[in-house]
Amino acid sequence: MPAGFKLTEVGVIPEDWECVPLMSVGETFIGLTYSPNDVKDFGTLVLRSSNIQDGQLAFEDNVYVQMQLPNRVITKSGDILICVRNGSRQLIGKCALIDARTAGSAFGAFMSLYRSPLAPYVFYQLQSNLVQRQIAETLGATINQITNKDLSNFKIAVPRNKDEYIEISDKLASIDGLIIDLKKIVNKKQAIKTATMQQLLTGKTRLPQFALREDGTVKGYKKSELGEIPEDWSIENFSTLATLRNERINPRTKDIECLCIELEHIISEYGQLNGFTETSGTSSIKNVFSPNDILFGKLRSYLKKYWKATQSGVCSTEIWVLKTELHKAIPEFIFQTVKTDRFVQTASEAYGTHMPRADWKIIKELQVATPSIEEQIAIATILSDMDKEIQTLHQRLDKTRQLKQGMMQELLTGKTRLI
Repeated sequence: MPAGFKLTEVGVIPEDWECVPLMSVGETFIGLTYSPNDVKDFGTLVLRSSNIQDGQLAFEDNVYVQMQLPNRVITKSGDILICVRNGSRQLIGKCALIDARTAGSAFGAFMSLYRSPLAPYVFYQLQSNLVQRQIAETLGATINQITNKDLSNFKIAVPRNKDEYIEISDKLASIDGLIIDLKKIVNKKQAIKTATMQQLLTGKTRLPQFALREDGTVKGYKKSELGEIPEDWSIENFSTLATLRNERINPRTKDIECLCIELEHIISEYGQLNGFTETSGTSSIKNVFSPNDILFGKLRSYLKKYWKATQSGVCSTEIWVLKTELHKAIPEFIFQTVKTDRFVQTASEAYGTHMPRADWKIIKELQVATPSIEEQIAIATILSDMDKEIQTLHQRLDKTRQLKQGMMQELLTGKTRLI
């Protein structure tokens, strides 16, 4: 045992720290039960799991009610909102601090509220590996839920010195501030990229080297099924630009070892992978892909899962493998096309209720405004460069999140002291 430390239920902590249950430093409240008849277009905001994104409050998916509310479900600034029941086990325990924007709101039955004078410090403890392990150990085999009793009994390490836990929470809050700023920059760059795609992929904006005729006059536009398009562009069905690659293998009968991509390995809206597996660990039929093929998740296509292959491999049959028809298009142009809202919305005209899948019969007839190969290359280069800039920002964001995790591990266990 290191000098100045002691062994507790939460592990080794400084001698002047305490291991305490959450109930000893705060109280927990259960959420609001309401019926569909209580839901209105305006009223009191009911905070739910969807209102927590990456440890911050989010307001893209809101529910409002008009009903009599018990005092226990009314939030106060500084409270901690916690997801305690969800269809996804990974979301149990995610939390956010209530601020002035949401003070006076309510919170739903699948959420809990924790109120404590130590709330800023407890907020980071709830995100720590220490508490996340306790959550994992508590979750049932079939029901993804922790009760208020479970939550109240979770143990955390707390410095006896008030100034120390305030300093710790302030330090971690500064990292959160940096993460928020980086996310704003990423979102701004992505919005610029989306607007640029809309202009370049429809021909509304022409690149200078393609804007003039040989005699120096400005090229005009012509009417088409998609509205006005450049006079030297054509309208093509998507299936003339890219086709489905239908080669499949059975890993159980074919002795190969290669990259294997499942839907969960493709990051939504990012066009990048967060991992992969090997065919030796799989048993189901797989689609085969080659370098420069475009992979597009056909299951719940609104999740926007796409990737341009950088090497050969296999993937889930829930992923389309699109092979570019090189006499008509280039792979990067196809990749940028499948990222458009129009393509995703068309793919989302799915069949199947519980497991909606995109229908190739619909997508193959999707009409695409198509420039020459030379102009495709120029457009794709600009959009690809913007993607690389956004990817670099994402990498900075990921590194900052990793820095935060490392700091939490050090500061919330007392391994590194600030006072």
